[in-house]
Amino acid sequence: MVRVYWYVTREIDYWPYKIPYQWEEKRKFLYEKGIAKRLSDQGIGSTKGKKGLKIVEDELHKRRQALQKRADGWHQVHTAIECRHDQIQFQRVGSIRYDLVDRSFGSEKGIDTQLATDLITLSSIYDIALLVSGDADYIPPVSAVKNMGKLVYSVSFLTANGTKLPGGAWRLERSVDGQIELPFEQISKRLEIRKFSTESD
Repeated sequence: MVRVYWYVTREIDYWPYKIPYQWEEKRKFLYEKGIAKRLSDQGIGSTKGKKGLKIVEDELHKRRQALQKRADGWHQVHTAIECRHDQIQFQRVGSIRYDLVDRSFGSEKGIDTQLATDLITLSSIYDIALLVSGDADYIPPVSAVKNMGKLVYSVSFLTANGTKLPGGAWRLERSVDGQIELPFEQISKRLEIRKFSTESD
């Protein structure tokens, strides 16, 4: 094995990104975007006027700080993994959207493009590529490196009952040289995951 490239997002695109400073602009922004109403439905900032909007603004700021703290923690974990394993290298690229009101993540941007680019530009350092992804968008770069004489295998993970985890793309599996399926027992043992069961199982 030459190296493991582990792709993660570099930035979080928070929404709303910035709340206007001036009171009238702030009021217009929070109401017209539906932010005050959505948070009010959550029981936050239901008070009318400046006091209510201040509560809304403070809540959004608190949520942003909390998630950024988690993201900084993820970065520290990544760094620790790199220190323990010489062949693992994190590729921090792209961004992911996070809605501060709904507390929900959107789609990632830039990671797929970087992985596809690296698959081609780094082809001189490997003979066999193991692609741990089920995204059909990788079919064109897979075809390109196969034409360079490289072997490409896809890796997928199985659940406890033997089905593939979401994300497996049959078109990608048809385009690679072979598939590697990792059973749940092997993964759970390696990651020290306990299997929970109930009396109804």
